[in-house]
Amino acid sequence: AVVSTQSTGEQENKNLAGKVAQLEKNQTAKLVSLQGEFAAFRNATNDGFVALQDTMDSMMEGERAVIDTKLVNLQETIERDIEHRVEAVKEDMRDIASEVTILKGEEPKGNP
Repeated sequence: AVVSTQSTGEQENKNLAGKVAQLEKNQTAKLVSLQGEFAAFRNATNDGFVALQDTMDSMMEGERAVIDTKLVNLQETIERDIEHRVEAVKEDMRDIASEVTILKGEEPKGNP
């Protein structure tokens, strides 16, 4: 009777050891699976960030082009405005010179 009790206990220990080994195997498989899922998630997240950065860079490039065009147009407008103002001042100076000449009693230059 002692032998059968001992062999039953040994058999239960073997069964428990087998169950523990199977649980450990299952946990390892789950861990490996989770690590794979996490790596896939991390890669997808990284890809998403790269795509977002590319989109933002493209938008910024487009904005830069628009801003550059606006700056060039503004500069051209300012240059034209300055040219017109310079011409107007030159015209005013010619008119004033003619009036001064007339006031001095001389004939304006260019009008004999």
